[in-house]
Amino acid sequence: MIAEVNVNQDRKIIHRILTGEIDKTHAIRLVREIAFAVKCYGGYSILVDMRETAHHPQTADLLAIAEECTKQLDGFKSRIAFLIPDSEQRKQVARFFRTCMEAQSFELKHFFDYETAIAWLGDIPLGSRRQTA
Repeated sequence: MIAEVNVNQDRKIIHRILTGEIDKTHAIRLVREIAFAVKCYGGYSILVDMRETAHHPQTADLLAIAEECTKQLDGFKSRIAFLIPDSEQRKQVARFFRTCMEAQSFELKHFFDYETAIAWLGDIPLGSRRQTA
């Protein structure tokens, strides 16, 4: 798994781009890395781009990952967005993970395209971006 981190200070977003195979161990390490970034950039939202990954977790894996989020992101009040491939299997996994996270009071959604995710994270209506000349 390759994970690249970007911090968008204008939009207050910690953005992780993942590629390759992801398993429970990689996901838990990712949660810890994101938690460290959140501590450095308090009040920032999180965007995790998983569109170029292979991920086939078991239910127990998703529960463990959600539990790690609860431990590592204690007090986190911002939003979390996941970009996922538009496949039925990935949608099912995302819905289950969202349920696990919402049970722990996290605000999380999954998306298929970057602009929609960014708009939701920043509460910016899609058609209202400022044009630059």
